Amino acid sequence: MILLKTQTVVDEVKRLRSSGVPVDGIGVNAEFEDVIPSGPLIADRIDRLAEAGVPIWITGYSFSHSDPAVRATALQDFLLAVAR
Repeated sequence: MILLKTQTVVDEVKRLRSSGVPVDGIGVNAEFEDVIPSGPLIADRIDRLAEAGVPIWITGYSFSHSDPAVRATALQDFLLAVAR
């Protein structure tokens, strides 16, 4: 489902741009509970969005988990995925 949504965004941006509509970028907001995506999965989605050919702005990212170690690892994975 997530991959389909990602590809839909890429396709729509490409369609709009090819029609002459100015698209300044893609804003990404994500919220997760309990199931937190891995760093490689986040990096893959960002790479796929980059195929649209416009800047990507991460406007929000949050997750909740009862284990502080899981939260710390998730934050580290996220920051490493987006900082590359």
